[in-house]
Amino acid sequence: MKVLLAGDSMSYRRKRGAYAQRVQTMRPDWEIGILRQILGYFGNTMIWLDPNTLTDYCKRCYGTKPKYAKSLIKNSIPFDEWVVEPDYDVIHLNSGLHDIQEAQSPLTGEWGPIVPIEMYRDNLIYIVERILNKTDSKLIWASTTPVKTGRRRPIRNNDNVIAYNKVAAEVMNSYDIPINDLYGLVMEHGIGNCLSRGLHFNKYGSQVAAEQVIKYIEEIMELE
Repeated sequence: MKVLLAGDSMSYRRKRGAYAQRVQTMRPDWEIGILRQILGYFGNTMIWLDPNTLTDYCKRCYGTKPKYAKSLIKNSIPFDEWVVEPDYDVIHLNSGLHDIQEAQSPLTGEWGPIVPIEMYRDNLIYIVERILNKTDSKLIWASTTPVKTGRRRPIRNNDNVIAYNKVAAEVMNSYDIPINDLYGLVMEHGIGNCLSRGLHFNKYGSQVAAEQVIKYIEEIMELE
């Protein structure tokens, strides 16, 4: 079985603190692709759609880190140019933690999430329809995990996580796409037990997340 694990650093992180590598270790019989490992950065729905949008994105969020901004642009490939091939049996997808990063827009002067919530909805609809219409893959959506980071930059607010997860759930439910509730999983086990510094998974969090990812993938394949 071919599986794609696609998302931000909660799914793939070079060091500790992500679930994709755990899934690989636990299911060596699966052929697993990790999107960030294959193509680079896909933690923001705008980047899924068009790398050119990174210009404004980087100004708003990473203006003080030009090297990082350049690496994002270099390692991003338009969604339309990639997802059809190779064809995966299952795509396990999340995008949200970077959409809710807060910054002041140089265009409007307004402070808020990098991707406004209605734009986030539209982006998700585009991404879902792209996968459903142009691949034979079964799709699983993973909710965005909670944050408790204080004023650590880039700033994220857990109220936005909740609001954006609600919008994502509305979109996924309209397409009958199963939702792997990683937000609920972390809250059930405890933010302090699962997350390092209130953001990335620690060893324990990676393990319980990987177990739940595997469960959802196995269940959706059993429906065939």
